[in-house]
Amino acid sequence: YLAAGSKLLRSGDGGQTWETIKLPAPNVTISDVFIDPSNAAHLFVAYGRTIVTSVDRGSSWALQQFAMNRIISRVFMDPFNPLSIIITTAAPVSRGIF
Repeated sequence: YLAAGSKLLRSGDGGQTWETIKLPAPNVTISDVFIDPSNAAHLFVAYGRTIVTSVDRGSSWALQQFAMNRIISRVFMDPFNPLSIIITTAAPVSRGIF
């Protein structure tokens, strides 16, 4: 997977060819892509104040709702609880780990 501006790309042949994956919101700047290490079909994509997830390599997406109004910079899986994610936020609003 490769995030390039507002595009998410996927390669199934080691980078020889790339396929564009359609996101629920076009023309957004992607800040992070996280692939579940235990299931490569499970993706997390962060842009702005939003995270969308896919369980089918990006064929369909689900919007994740959070009770915060901060720009998301990174997404990680909690190493102690794989059912939880860790979100980092960026300035200028505020920085933090949630």
